[in-house]
Amino acid sequence: MEDLSLARPTRTIGTALHVCQIFDCFRSDRDALRLTEVTRLIGLQKSSVYRLLQTLVGAGYLSFDRTDRHYRLGNAVSRLVEVYRAKTSLSDVVRPFLERVRDATLETSALQVRDGDMRFCLLELPSPQSIRMVVGEHKPSSTKKGASGHVLRAFAADWNEQRDRGHLKRIREAGYAVSRGEQIEGAIAIYVPVVDRRANLVGALGVQAPAFRNPPETVERIVTLLKENARQLALAVDATLSAR
Repeated sequence: MEDLSLARPTRTIGTALHVCQIFDCFRSDRDALRLTEVTRLIGLQKSSVYRLLQTLVGAGYLSFDRTDRHYRLGNAVSRLVEVYRAKTSLSDVVRPFLERVRDATLETSALQVRDGDMRFCLLELPSPQSIRMVVGEHKPSSTKKGASGHVLRAFAADWNEQRDRGHLKRIREAGYAVSRGEQIEGAIAIYVPVVDRRANLVGALGVQAPAFRNPPETVERIVTLLKENARQLALAVDATLSAR
């Protein structure tokens, strides 16, 4: 029997684990499966597998052909694939603009995106200098702290519902946020919003760096640079979406 078992974390929900195992059954060379095949592959009772499959069919994650009695991946999976591709393609679109910002400032450049009350770097290009500030890609942080978090909340649709909406309003009016030592002592972060033509917030474009290298006059120059690159990035994102 082909072993499709998953390594169990310390705490798991059995049903969710079994659903993951069902999806693992499908491959490019095995895109249609009968109930008996899924049962054999994941090692559950046939009645349990049947209930799981029917639930996934009802939710649109699987389809069922009554003629050949095969299950296949459904339209809901296609939507998830599109979401994943959008994130991946966004990284490709963003990279040249991050390179411009990094090369012009010699500081770490990044695009941060929001996920609920958290944020993370979708893409980060570290400074070439020996003393630098690096957050790390895909590491979640709160949107309550840091210039990127402030920008992501200030330009979100729900900004006026935030407790510090007065602070966020000032950021919206200025078009950028600067934070000093909010998360790392001696660090400075400068971020601007990237907003597409439909007024959707794509993310926050910015730099993080040692504060001693960035006096007020340098910060002003970086803000101007970031705003121009954010504008061009928004156009590139719109062009990418229109091409689909």
